[in-house]
Amino acid sequence: GYTESYGVGGKDLYLIKTNSNGDVTWVKTYGNTLSDEGRAVQQTNDGGYVVTGLTDSLNQNHYSLWLIKTDSFGNAEWKKTYDDNGWGNNTWGNSVQQTTDGGYIVTGFYQGLVKQRDRLAYDLWIVRTDSVGNLLWTSGYGDRATVDEGKFVQLSSDGGYIITGFTTSFQASSGDVVLIKLNSLGGISWVETYDGENYFDAGNCAQPTSDGGYIITGTIASGYSSIYVDLWLIKTDSLGSTGIEEAIVPSSLANWQIEIYPNPFITSTTIILSLLSIERSVKDIELKIYDACGRLVKDFSLGTGHLALGTVVTWDGRDDRGRDVTSGIYFLKLKVKSERLSVEEVRKVIKIE
Repeated sequence: GYTESYGVGGKDLYLIKTNSNGDVTWVKTYGNTLSDEGRAVQQTNDGGYVVTGLTDSLNQNHYSLWLIKTDSFGNAEWKKTYDDNGWGNNTWGNSVQQTTDGGYIVTGFYQGLVKQRDRLAYDLWIVRTDSVGNLLWTSGYGDRATVDEGKFVQLSSDGGYIITGFTTSFQASSGDVVLIKLNSLGGISWVETYDGENYFDAGNCAQPTSDGGYIITGTIASGYSSIYVDLWLIKTDSLGSTGIEEAIVPSSLANWQIEIYPNPFITSTTIILSLLSIERSVKDIELKIYDACGRLVKDFSLGTGHLALGTVVTWDGRDDRGRDVTSGIYFLKLKVKSERLSVEEVRKVIKIE
């Protein structure tokens, strides 16, 4: 983290070591008179620590990704900064891991050169170093007109890496969780994105699982009058797939707005269907919920001539027989037909305990 109470002034990177009871063993600060911040720390194989974050104490009028290696008492052995090819844009470290060869890999972001809506965009960034912080390679991911950030990096069993964070690239919507699998040299093996309710979602941590897949934790935003943020847990296979994909027919989406809140839900969730065009009645609304195996759970289909200006349906987490369904991922399938409108869309609904 950082402190403004100790050190040489401004914000200083703050490293605290405690014993097993949380009692402070030692405290160290790093930085100069400007702003320095630690974002992640890992213990290294030699009993010391490696810290990543950011610093602008080099008087370069921008933040630089900072990597600090300490001994077991927090004394700095070396400090390194890494910038975006000398362009003078901000770079930032969010997560660091020691690699099998004793080097380090860091993820975060760097500021892009293309402005979008009067602000600089950001790309997800990877920095790979040797054991003393000498740069081996860097790699950026994302479109220069978007916002992408790496929040966590972890080693994979094949010698590569997995990164999670958020993205508006890779055909993402307003901001999706991203999982990127890299080989040992930083080349992309595959990329998967996970969209919640068309709001801003982010992955904060990812770990390999014993079955060869991955598990991600992060946040999902949802809501129709206010935006709410909930914890999100995603389990994937070895290629990042969750098993069943949501499907949207984009040609008619401009006419309809679908809101599901809360999602995930515990006891009940509300589904709001809003017709955005001047057409107010439809021939048929088919609204069904299926489980992850494709079995019909609940049928909310509405009859011919239903006024669809603002249809509200509440699902209480029960099937058509009135039985409580188990926690898990379900899929809401909507079909709408009228003389001028045809919509078919599948949305994910998550029930939790």
